[in-house]
Amino acid sequence: MENLLAMGSYEAWSTAVRAGLAWLGEADPALTQRELASASDNDAGLLTELLEGWVEIDPSREGLTTR
Repeated sequence: MENLLAMGSYEAWSTAVRAGLAWLGEADPALTQRELASASDNDAGLLTELLEGWVEIDPSREGLTTR
């Protein structure tokens, strides 16, 4: 069985569900949460790059048309 990191206020759930699954040799369901967090961080970074790019093509911030 692997060592599971605490999940804030979800200690009871972690003890009942995560520890049981780990004992059975199954995947930790909290890994999905970490994967989603990692993916969403990438999306936030891409959005930041997009917004910075708009400032680069309109430095005077007068506005642009889509045309």
